[in-house]
Amino acid sequence: MYRIVSVRLEDVRIHESFVLKPADGVTLLRGPNGSGKTSVLEAITLGLTLRPLHGGRAGDLVRRNAPRARITLELEADTLRSRVVVDLWPAGRLQAWIDGRKVKSSGEFVERFAVTTFVPDDLALVAGAPDGRRRFMDAVMVQMWPALTETRRRFERALRQRNSLLRQARAGIGRELIQELRVWEERLAAEAHRLAEARAELVAELSAPVTEEYRSIAGHDVAVGLTYSPDWVREGLRSRLESVRAEEIARGATLYGPHRDDLEVTIAGLPARTHASQGERRTLALAMKIAAHVSVAARRGSAPVLLLDDVFSELDEARSERLLRALPRGQTILTSAGSVPEGWDPESVVELSGPTSTRGSEEPLVAALP
Repeated sequence: MYRIVSVRLEDVRIHESFVLKPADGVTLLRGPNGSGKTSVLEAITLGLTLRPLHGGRAGDLVRRNAPRARITLELEADTLRSRVVVDLWPAGRLQAWIDGRKVKSSGEFVERFAVTTFVPDDLALVAGAPDGRRRFMDAVMVQMWPALTETRRRFERALRQRNSLLRQARAGIGRELIQELRVWEERLAAEAHRLAEARAELVAELSAPVTEEYRSIAGHDVAVGLTYSPDWVREGLRSRLESVRAEEIARGATLYGPHRDDLEVTIAGLPARTHASQGERRTLALAMKIAAHVSVAARRGSAPVLLLDDVFSELDEARSERLLRALPRGQTILTSAGSVPEGWDPESVVELSGPTSTRGSEEPLVAALP
């Protein structure tokens, strides 16, 4: 199991300089809105995945008017220490090093580190558009089976090439263009079926744990269902694409495949997207994230770092207390702008009140309470 020993931020969001030494168990970052709590979680996520927590550009994390930002993570696995350094520039470029060696691709991070995140935007996991559920499946999938990172890369490249050819075909279809389309269709279909098979295996593995986690947080039994069953799989993607080629040329886009699929989430047999209340949606999203976290830990033999942003908002006191009891073992960092469940005693509490600067001082200018 790896853990974060320390986090150092330089010119990240509002923080000129900030140091955090999280506990091995639960660390609470507490402070008013705008005090930089979420920025810390954003930096940790980027430092472990090379992907921004909320999507968008990595350069958005650079403090205003700063030429560059730096994130440094000291990590420990068993008795071995590692240092990750990520430099960010406002235009969006980033460069990363692991133990002084320049990293060539994000795949190296997927193989070595795992992280589970929950942010308020994750309500869209249940109620939002299908792309959020696709991202959830794929993010968990590559943490469980890191080799699928390359499969996704090949699929995305084939999809870009095929869409480009479809747009060209609007001007007229020639024999050479059709032959090239078929070549990319074959490559696209091969990777698509691998991704669909992995997604189906993932969803089958998560279905029972999601129900259990929902019960633990909600405090009552209810049937939660996860279904991933795209119809193109039975027919075969190549066959489906050939049958709709004229329509795809007219639209200039590939209309079937993993990039268009959805994960169906139900509660009590009804679509959660339309029938779950706000509280049920939040509980469902948390249950899905925690179930995935536990499954990844079982597959990899070590628990990912768990990052929970503003997790208590819109949960009543009883659900908040049950959530804390349901937290899996391992290192957890969570934030709160308001009250926390009465009697809860996290291993560490860090109070934030606004921009921080530790430059010129050996100790961080935040209060770490035992």
